[in-house]
Amino acid sequence: MKINILAFILGVLFYFNLNAQSNEFYETESGAYYFVNAKGDTAITYSYSYPVFNENNPAIDGAALNTYLSSSGLLDFAQKFEEYKGMYQDNKMDEMDWGNIWEESINIEVLAVTPGLISLSSSYYNYLGGAHGMYGTSGIQLNPETGMLYTNDQILNYDAAIYEGLRGVAESRLREKYGTGSENEMLSDLGFWFENDEFILSENFLITDTGFVFLYQPYEIAPYALGLVEIPLTFEEMEPFLSPSCPVLSIK
Repeated sequence: MKINILAFILGVLFYFNLNAQSNEFYETESGAYYFVNAKGDTAITYSYSYPVFNENNPAIDGAALNTYLSSSGLLDFAQKFEEYKGMYQDNKMDEMDWGNIWEESINIEVLAVTPGLISLSSSYYNYLGGAHGMYGTSGIQLNPETGMLYTNDQILNYDAAIYEGLRGVAESRLREKYGTGSENEMLSDLGFWFENDEFILSENFLITDTGFVFLYQPYEIAPYALGLVEIPLTFEEMEPFLSPSCPVLSIK
């Protein structure tokens, strides 16, 4: 009980540790914040993990990469936790007779490290009561020499005819994965919400060591029950649709 009272006075318990996952390019740091309410119950948990790049490895500009992450807002964990705590207190949640704990987790993960590109995924899950939580994943592609974010047009070829070809390949994969593969099926019959039943390629994608994964968040194009919609394409399938100077070509 003394621990709970102390935690309430401080408003938050915090712990920090180095995750065992590390290599010559980065190590993963993780931690969590907890808020204990006036009843002495844990009311909010906020956990996170993210890479810290090696600033002594000459193969990458670790300092620039770390600066990008810290300045991008992706690592504003303390601020986001304080916002949750403020929402909880403003809504007087500890006066309500229910047992739900608010929670959020943020995980930034390194998917691939190459001479021309570092690929990250940023995933979150949160639950603030209700029927279910929310979650999502976004891809982040960085230049390892400058720490700068690659734009999509530095990776994909947006020439109209070429991009239309990519859209067609991705739509076929979507139909194969979630339907029978037949072009005669309406996308709406498969549970998707594309306007006028016309497939739109997501601008959000991951780059892994095997290829691309185009992502749609829950509720973006389909009901929550369908989850995170993923369209995987191999490097061989993607090669005709990449920008001529695309750094991804060095992964293969």
